[in-house]
Amino acid sequence: MEKFVGILGGMGTDATTYFYKKLMELDVAENDQDHLKIMLYNNSKIPDRTNYILYREESPLEELLHSSEILESTGVDFITLPCNTAHCFYDDLNFNLRIPLLNIVYEVILDLTKKGKNKGKIGLIATKGTIAADVYKKMFKSYDLEIVYPLETDQDFVNDFIYRIKMKKKLEFEKFNNTLKNFSLENNLDVIILGCTELSLVLNKLNFENCEVIDSNYLLANRTYIYAKGIEDVNQVYKTMINDCRFSGSSKD
Repeated sequence: MEKFVGILGGMGTDATTYFYKKLMELDVAENDQDHLKIMLYNNSKIPDRTNYILYREESPLEELLHSSEILESTGVDFITLPCNTAHCFYDDLNFNLRIPLLNIVYEVILDLTKKGKNKGKIGLIATKGTIAADVYKKMFKSYDLEIVYPLETDQDFVNDFIYRIKMKKKLEFEKFNNTLKNFSLENNLDVIILGCTELSLVLNKLNFENCEVIDSNYLLANRTYIYAKGIEDVNQVYKTMINDCRFSGSSKD
């Protein structure tokens, strides 16, 4: 049975557009009526997640909660959140919802396990906020997985690169690709996770040498489609997640 999908977007808007486009590419249909029923709320006014985590600027939690409540009130069956850093607030949001909230980190773990990559060396490319809040590391620890971060000097550049994507500014692809290459080689990585949905927008210009890449934004779109079409039961999958571990990325930590 198909599900009514809620998308909590706006972090940023281009990353949300990419997510929606990929979801629609997956949703092949013979006529208009066969397409998925989707409610997309692109709240571009949600305060910056990284600035809150690092500098305790305005908290995004109130807007995130309000946005999730708006979506739930429309009758959606589950909500998907195409922003990695916002998962710092996953517990707070999930606690206030009566419907499943997809967890991008959990979906990455499921994908790694399915591919047999969960015992390999795994690296994360993400915002400073995602790194500082240990959005990935906390859940990975629950599944006995280790994850490697770039060196601090490289992380500064990665964060700047991500924000330049957001601002549509000129990007230093050669330097970024060299950073990816050194990160992979120095840590003997098997997998690099693109743990920021903005990076999906420039994926075709990134080089990963012999390292497999997981695009978290595309992966989330793919899993959203699977749940929406009823190929897998979203309620059962997320009941399993809750039983396995309580995601501890709460802003109250």
